[in-house]
Amino acid sequence: MDETPQLHADCLGEILAIIHGDGGHYQAEMGTKHATEEAIAAWHARAMKIDNLRNKVAALARALGEIADFIEPHRGSKDPVTMSLCAGFALGKAVSALELDRE
Repeated sequence: MDETPQLHADCLGEILAIIHGDGGHYQAEMGTKHATEEAIAAWHARAMKIDNLRNKVAALARALGEIADFIEPHRGSKDPVTMSLCAGFALGKAVSALELDRE
C-alpha cells in the first residue's frame, strides 16, 4: 500500500468524522487544525468520563459488599427497627458511592 499524503489526509478526515460524529462536516467548516484540536480535547474528555464511571462502578461495588456484610446477620428479621437500620445503612452507602463526582 502506498503511504501517500492524500491517504494520510483521507485517514485523518475519517478519524475526525468519527470523533466529531458528523461525517466530516466539522472539519470542512472549521478546518483540519481546529477540528483536530477539538477532537483531541473531546477524546480526553471522554477518557476522563470513562475513568469517572469506572471509579463510580468500583465504589458502588464496594458499597454493595459493605451493605451485604452489614445486612447478612439481620437477614429474615421482622423487627421494624432492625429493618429500618439496614435500609438506612444501605441508602447512606449508596448515596455516598454515587456522590464521588461531586468532590
